[in-house]
Amino acid sequence: MDTPHRRQYLHGGRELEAVLTPFTDSFSDTVRSGRLKSSAKAISAMLKTWPGLLVLARDKSKPLSSLLESLNYPDPNARDLILELLFDALQIKPPSWSSSFLAGRRLTTYGRVTNLRSDSDSKQLRVYQENDKNRFDLTAHFSALVLATLLEADLVKALSGLIEVENNQSLKRKATLLLTEVLKLAQHSLPQSVSFSLQVLPSLLPAAVKYDVENHEISTSTIYQIESINRILARSGSLTTTSGRYAVVDEEISASLLSGEPAKNRLNPAMDEASFRNHILETQVL
Repeated sequence: MDTPHRRQYLHGGRELEAVLTPFTDSFSDTVRSGRLKSSAKAISAMLKTWPGLLVLARDKSKPLSSLLESLNYPDPNARDLILELLFDALQIKPPSWSSSFLAGRRLTTYGRVTNLRSDSDSKQLRVYQENDKNRFDLTAHFSALVLATLLEADLVKALSGLIEVENNQSLKRKATLLLTEVLKLAQHSLPQSVSFSLQVLPSLLPAAVKYDVENHEISTSTIYQIESINRILARSGSLTTTSGRYAVVDEEISASLLSGEPAKNRLNPAMDEASFRNHILETQVL
């Protein structure tokens, strides 16, 4: 694929899409497990090269749409491989506590995660590994392009649908973690016109605010978990520790928030009325 003299053997232009067959043909044979792993490796390699990405992005990303639609098949092995494939393609490194989280541990127990920033690191806001030239890292730009291509193939909708129907709690949590990372990555590396429409979670939020729908509890629980994961990622500093993950961290995010330290100007929740009135006047919020 990466040289002209090899591409000359691909006459029809559709030959490479055969790598998707083990996922799109559900329960095709008894040796499918081995074929799934081989197919996942091939797709991962394609998503890391320009020729492969262009092949998978053709016809409005229909090949990738077919891959994501295969998440509807009730095959835990295939679903897990696709999720791992997406983590790898987007260069998302799962946080250190992810294995415990996937095993069913409650998010509220991560208040003392071991990878919190040290006192010296927490005194400054690290933006993209403290190196401005990383803002122009082509690897990060390519990852953003892969993300945009997957979003065009309805990645968020596919993950939301998987979360709603999956009975395996480990897979459900893995999909939730991936969805959270995708939303975060889109916010920091894609244009606002693209990311804004994703942050409202159109596949989950409507069901979460309506009490008379069937999947209300699942949608509400998922949104709560996404928010909890975001808080844990912010406290552990995961937003900026992985090379090539996020292009920019908003400057409005305070260093005290990312480090988990209390801000100096944080209001005391137990203040009296006079103090509250003075703070209102000082901040001019009214």
